[in-house]
Amino acid sequence: MGYFAIIVIVVCGFLFPKMLIAALKSSDKQESPKYQLYAQILLAIIMLNIGLFLNTLLENLK
Repeated sequence: MGYFAIIVIVVCGFLFPKMLIAALKSSDKQESPKYQLYAQILLAIIMLNIGLFLNTLLENLK
């Protein structure tokens, strides 16, 4: 399970900046919210995985 989480973080880490830049550069008003939503979801996944990693790290230090 640990390797799967690392792969998810890496993939989301590469996709997040791409979606954020696409949302900022998009001149089409209908495309921009779609890319913003993708960027927000990717950031949420990254932050959740970082939080789970830190929680596991702190639990193992006890």
